[in-house]
Amino acid sequence: PPPPPPPPSAAASQQGGGQQASQSRQQANATAANDAAPRQDAPHVPPQAPQVLQFQVTVPNQYPGVQYRKSMNLEDRWPKYAQNHSIVHGVIEEGGQWLRLSNDTFLPMRVGEITVLRHMPTTDSAGAGVGSALATGAGAGAAGPTPPWGRAGGPNEAPSSGGF
Repeated sequence: PPPPPPPPSAAASQQGGGQQASQSRQQANATAANDAAPRQDAPHVPPQAPQVLQFQVTVPNQYPGVQYRKSMNLEDRWPKYAQNHSIVHGVIEEGGQWLRLSNDTFLPMRVGEITVLRHMPTTDSAGAGVGSALATGAGAGAAGPTPPWGRAGGPNEAPSSGGF
């Protein structure tokens, strides 16, 4: 004769175990879907534009200024410089090591142990130089193509002995 069917209580517990496993899978799937969906309780915050800050060029007196760089490399110099004591505007890059003046014009914040750009708080409520030309000392550049130092052959030509 065939074996007797399991007692009703055992069959119910086997089916219940299957239902529990199915419920656990459904809960796991719902949790994964909730994690992937955007959170409704957190407001959307648009990314902030980089903050344009104002600095004064402060190099030792034996130097006329600090040379502009084409990239964030001290050796990659443009043939012009920002005059000592002039005001420049830009966005801090590389953890505070560089000031970006335009897409391809940078100034180092420090050269060796010497800080060459000193932060100058702005007095206007609109911010420092937002949407304006970049100030780079005598012969300051007008809005237009980079680099921002103004006319070629102006007073900011780097000396042959090299700028800072």
